[in-house]
Amino acid sequence: MSIFIEYKTTSDFLLVTFNGLWTKDDMETSVKEIGIEAEKLKAKRILLNLRDLSSPLSEMNRFYAGELLASVLGKYKIAGFAQAEKINRFGENVAVNRGARFKMFANESNAIDWLISDV
Repeated sequence: MSIFIEYKTTSDFLLVTFNGLWTKDDMETSVKEIGIEAEKLKAKRILLNLRDLSSPLSEMNRFYAGELLASVLGKYKIAGFAQAEKINRFGENVAVNRGARFKMFANESNAIDWLISDV
């Protein structure tokens, strides 16, 4: 697998740190694993640290990730953060259009603020 994920729990959310190469198949496996972990820990919010994950090889990978995030993790409030140059909102829009509460940020503290807010 080219994506490695690490979990850390806080009192407010499950932090998931990604590392590696973003491929469609490995992202699918990773999102499903996050769903299992979040369910096991009874998490309500998930923070995705995507800073050490490569940009996707194609825009379709963003599309598939957005669809998958909505279908597998749609019951959670999710914030992600990565370098500004990696964010184009396509995957975020796909997920949100399919019912997910998901937002990307270029700053970790902004992501946490939104995630733990009542919005």
